[in-house]
Amino acid sequence: MKYKVKYQEKGKIKTLLLTEDEYLEDNSLPLNIISIKKTIELSNLFSSKKRVTKKALINIFE
Repeated sequence: MKYKVKYQEKGKIKTLLLTEDEYLEDNSLPLNIISIKKTIELSNLFSSKKRVTKKALINIFE
């Protein structure tokens, strides 16, 4: 699982993609965090025969 971290640095908004291991480390996160979202990997999503929710489908295309 990967995480998309949106943060502010020097007056600019930046994004950072972290793996689960990097996310769990305290030192790897920036200081001014605006939001953290889980990203869905397409290979895992379509390999299973589960039903995809509308919210998950919208998050794929963001």
